[in-house]
Amino acid sequence: MNFQLINFHTNQWLAKTTASMPQASDFDLRVLLTLAAAQAKGEEASTAAMGIALGVSPSAVELSIAFWRGAGVVQMGGSPTASAASVTEPAPTAETSPVAESFSSLPIYNGTEVEAYMARNSDLRPCIDQCQRITGKIFTHTEVAKIVALAEHLSLSCEYILLLFSHCANQGKLSASYAVKAGYGLATEDGIGTYEALEEHIEKLEQQKETEGRLRTLFGAGGRKLTPTEKKYFEAWQGWGFDFAAIEEAYNIAVDNIGEPKKSYMNKVLENWHKEGFTAPPEVDKPAKPASPENKSSATTRPNSRKGSRAPTISSFDTDEFFRIALEAGKKKAENIRGNNDKQQ
Repeated sequence: MNFQLINFHTNQWLAKTTASMPQASDFDLRVLLTLAAAQAKGEEASTAAMGIALGVSPSAVELSIAFWRGAGVVQMGGSPTASAASVTEPAPTAETSPVAESFSSLPIYNGTEVEAYMARNSDLRPCIDQCQRITGKIFTHTEVAKIVALAEHLSLSCEYILLLFSHCANQGKLSASYAVKAGYGLATEDGIGTYEALEEHIEKLEQQKETEGRLRTLFGAGGRKLTPTEKKYFEAWQGWGFDFAAIEEAYNIAVDNIGEPKKSYMNKVLENWHKEGFTAPPEVDKPAKPASPENKSSATTRPNSRKGSRAPTISSFDTDEFFRIALEAGKKKAENIRGNNDKQQ
């Protein structure tokens, strides 16, 4: 079986090789140089041929090749490539960009390569065992190889992989392939490549899910599928940073002003708050409510018809003082009524 360097003599190949050198052993570097020399000359670059050139067994070369494949430097190839003069660096298109590479490009290592990586990384085997316990399944070789690729090809930590599988299992997704694909997308497309970033991402998703459940109850949606309009509004409101309390406040304003919880009206309220930099109930009760298209009459809590000016709001009113005065007035009224009754008797 022949091997070849990926995009040999290009900046892309040089960058990947340089980045991998701190983890490479002296023997790994010798294997790489031997492969590069064979490819430049158009000679055979099999593990057997390189073993003879280096004076080692083919299995020893395979272990080193597994390392370079995981680094994205070497791949299996057919006939040896031509000299370096005939190789041109590809243009940075979406297909060749490392960030835009597809999930299908994730390498699937053979048994020897998997064992080599597990020997290098002592945490991998117990990590995979724990993932099997999380999902309640025994993984196939292909599934194990894909998990190894997450660790070696994408440099995701075992802690990251365990958290990823736990999150997927909590969502009812017990397939190893599903978890691997989700991890690949998070790392390469969303830039979530560390345990801390993944933990923060999952926490945000859980908060959004909780808020969506409470919004379903608020609007009487129950367990039905959200309409495209509902989904658009819910995502926008949470994307602006509003929690359920703030959205519920907008709901109440809509009911008070127009008599119904119209989502388009609520959206305008929340959008205005967002533009003014408010995100939480203690803040959002300060801006005035938008005037209702159906009822533009003045109200103490609504802006007047002049753009940019607002009527006074009750937000500065001391509600505790109000209730104290009202309570005292009620007591006095009750005493007067009793006094009148006593006189009549």
